[in-house]
Amino acid sequence: MFELSKSKSPTVAVFGLGNNGCRAVDDLQKHSMTGITYRYADTSEHIRGQLTGIHLAFILVDAEDYTNLNLSRLVSNMQDVMEISTIVLDTAQTNTNVLMNTVKFIADLIINPGLINLDSADVRTMMPTHNTLAVLGSGQAHGEDRAIKAAQAAIASTSAEANYLMSAGTCLISMEGNVDMTLHEFESIMNEVATFMRPDVNFMMATVFNPKAQDKCIVTILTTNFINPSETALGINKANLLFLLGA
Repeated sequence: MFELSKSKSPTVAVFGLGNNGCRAVDDLQKHSMTGITYRYADTSEHIRGQLTGIHLAFILVDAEDYTNLNLSRLVSNMQDVMEISTIVLDTAQTNTNVLMNTVKFIADLIINPGLINLDSADVRTMMPTHNTLAVLGSGQAHGEDRAIKAAQAAIASTSAEANYLMSAGTCLISMEGNVDMTLHEFESIMNEVATFMRPDVNFMMATVFNPKAQDKCIVTILTTNFINPSETALGINKANLLFLLGA
């Protein structure tokens, strides 16, 4: 599931489709995230013509345009035939900060070096293929036991209760820090989060080197494929909710 840091640089693109999607891309570009290209499209065919060399694609679109433009067929083709990991985010129900944090979180895992990296194929196996919600939380800490404290802060950032984690079918975690982060800290984060989750959860974790983190450990957790998404959403801070559109 994990592999050592790779030298290749996967190509990541964010597509804005329709008026809302293009506005969302405009907002994301203001944050100058490195290693990501931004593209605009009016139709699914316009996206198809811009896919050469892409390993990971985010498509920002609202649910109405997704349906009207028959985007599900293209997304299925991108995933299954072209082997492009594709994540479709509903811009009408997800705020800009969560969109930005999600794109950065997933892109960093496959672009930036770390003790343990993911690739675009790993991401493709993790993401749901149907319309559903996801929860994104992040926390940071420094000093003694910083890794466990950062993991606890990431869980607490999304909800007053950690019970929602037990209904998640998929969990993707990143540990971000300076070059002094250790595999022991990595393992302590995995163990801390695992205590709240089902034994059969599809669990994946990677690390990202970030010199600007200094002595901090930053943990980000994305959970999805919930047993009962609508019930889960009731207890989650709206600022942490994502709405994913599947093929």
